[in-house]
Amino acid sequence: MKKSSKSKQKFVNMNQDRISNLPDSILCKILSFLDLKESIQTIELSKRWIPLWTYLPDLNFDFDRYRFQSPSPFSSESKMGTISAPNLTSFKFEGQVSLVCAMEDLPCLETVYVDLYPLLERPYTDQIEEKMPMNLIKFLEQLKNAKYVTLSLSTVEVLAMESIALEDHPSPFHNMNRLKLITEPAWQYQSTVPPQNVMNYLTGASCFGDSLVVELGKA
Repeated sequence: MKKSSKSKQKFVNMNQDRISNLPDSILCKILSFLDLKESIQTIELSKRWIPLWTYLPDLNFDFDRYRFQSPSPFSSESKMGTISAPNLTSFKFEGQVSLVCAMEDLPCLETVYVDLYPLLERPYTDQIEEKMPMNLIKFLEQLKNAKYVTLSLSTVEVLAMESIALEDHPSPFHNMNRLKLITEPAWQYQSTVPPQNVMNYLTGASCFGDSLVVELGKA
């Protein structure tokens, strides 16, 4: 009887999910070796894994690579659920569509990189002019804690599509001390001179005032 009991106990132990029982710090270290899509997919493993990807310090959303949920092939936006990432220090987004999601609790955010390069030809053009500028404005408002902000000039041109909205919305970046605008050789529509109203919107609320560093360079 004793031998049978020990064998049963050994069998149970061998079937335990030992990886999920590891502390958050180790599991997040494991996730750091995966790309973003693979990290998010770990939520299917068990409830233990559901929040872990939001604990990562760096998130890189590459729409062209990951193809997040969109309502149609001709959509100007990609929708996600709420992102709550209290340890997030770096956020990067690249793609032809604007990212629509709610971002909460980003107290540690320092670095933001946004490269939005919409496909300016029909049937995309109408939706882009109608939705993308406001989506981008709302998106940037949620990244307000960033200190170092890098935007492509194509992203700047999307903001310039909605000059009235820029006047109605306050500048989002209160803590920003460096703004870098980058040119993309493949973006055929971009101007090398950022519109003044967009620059006022991006820099107007910075607590660094005249000491704010603004750069223009290549990616």
